[in-house]
Amino acid sequence: MILIIICLYTVYKWYNPDPKYEIDFTDDIYLDDVSHLNKTRISSIFYPRTINDIQYLIAKARLENKTISIRGQAHTMGGQTLPSRKRSSTNYVCDLKYMNHVEYDKKNQEVLVQAGATWTHVIYKLNSYGRSPVVMQSYCTFSVAGTISVNAHGITSDDAMCNSVINIEYIDVHGKEQECSREKNQELFSLIIGGYGLFGIITRLRLMTVPNIKTTLEYIRLQ
Repeated sequence: MILIIICLYTVYKWYNPDPKYEIDFTDDIYLDDVSHLNKTRISSIFYPRTINDIQYLIAKARLENKTISIRGQAHTMGGQTLPSRKRSSTNYVCDLKYMNHVEYDKKNQEVLVQAGATWTHVIYKLNSYGRSPVVMQSYCTFSVAGTISVNAHGITSDDAMCNSVINIEYIDVHGKEQECSREKNQELFSLIIGGYGLFGIITRLRLMTVPNIKTTLEYIRLQ
C-alpha cells in the first residue's frame, strides 16, 4: 500500500527530470520569462512528453476550473507565456520543451517538428540531408511552435516565418487531436498562427525546406 501511494504521488506531481530546471512543488512556484520583469506565481507546472499527457492536463484543468498557459522556451518578453497575475493561483503552466522530436520526410523534402523543438534542433537535423528551413529568425534558440504562435517575421524580406508552415497538429479545448492547414480548417489555421495558444495547444508542425547553400563573405579594406 505504501508503494502504491508513493507512485501516485509521483505521477500527480509530474517530476521534472532536468536537475538544472528543478521545480520544488510547493505552494510557492514562481516563473518568469527572458525579460526577468514578469515574475508570476503559478499553481503548477507540467512537462508533457506525449499527446496523452497534454490531454490529461486539459481534462484536469477543465475539471478544476483552472486555466492553462503554454510555453516553449519562454523567450517572450511581455509575460505572454505566463498567466494573468489576477488568476495566477488558479493557473497551470504547460512547458513543452521536452516535446522536441524532429523528423525529416525525405520523400516530400519536408520536416515534422514537435512543438518544443528549437530552430537549432531543426537546423541540425536538416544539415545532414543538405536542407535548410525556408525562413529563419535572428536567433535559433526559439521554439518552433513559439515562433508560429507569435507570428514572428524572418530576418529577410522574403517571407514571414508562417509561410513555410504546411499544416499544424494541435489539441483543442476539449482535448481532441485536430489538424489544420491552408486547405483544411482554414480559419483555425489563421487563428493559431499568431494566436498565442488561445485556440489550441500546438503539438507538431510540418514545414517546407529548401536546399542548403554555401555562402561566402567578400569585403573591401579601406585605407
